[in-house]
Amino acid sequence: MCQALEEIMKDSLDAKEAKGREEGKIIGTVETYRDMGLDNNSIIKRLVEKYGLSRSKAEAYVLETA
Repeated sequence: MCQALEEIMKDSLDAKEAKGREEGKIIGTVETYRDMGLDNNSIIKRLVEKYGLSRSKAEAYVLETA
């Protein structure tokens, strides 16, 4: 029964895992940019360019890691 459930949910679980990895990369990038001394606006601009995020999503990551 457990194996059948895992197979049914595999795609959903894989997508969530991939999203978590991507978010981890973005947060690590924000921390690196902070260590480099970049201001929030510069970090936001780079996140938009590097990850194709909307400005509001990039701002949320910057505020989340503040």
